[in-house]
Amino acid sequence: MVDTATVPFRVNRSSAQKFSVRQLATALAMTLLLLPIGGTVVAGGTVQAQASVVGAIATVDFSIADSSGETVRGPQSAVVSNGAASASLSAPAPGNGYTLRVVAPQYPMLTDTSPPFSVGAAFSLLAEAGDMVLTEAGARLLGCAR
Repeated sequence: MVDTATVPFRVNRSSAQKFSVRQLATALAMTLLLLPIGGTVVAGGTVQAQASVVGAIATVDFSIADSSGETVRGPQSAVVSNGAASASLSAPAPGNGYTLRVVAPQYPMLTDTSPPFSVGAAFSLLAEAGDMVLTEAGARLLGCAR
């Protein structure tokens, strides 16, 4: 029995825990690069999407988003062959701020987005009748007032 009424009783004890963790990991290099959109994009036409792919990626998904980031076309899957993938997406309505995006569905953090691009109105034939310019449908576009 220990009497602590006269002398303060203290017990100092220390301990040390030893542990180790080993984690084996393998580095896997992967690259997904969206190629530039070639030519002018016209409403009613197509957008040719192409990507260069390095690594163990079997398929990629292409999509087009509007200026608010909402997907308006796609996603359309494409198989990777010899380090490349491509797809044709129908062009959205005329407007500005569209972006093309490619993502590897197996690795969602592996993605690339194009700079914003514009979609122009479809081309139409203009006709001339005297001093007026007419649309293909015959409506007056420009003319001198008499």
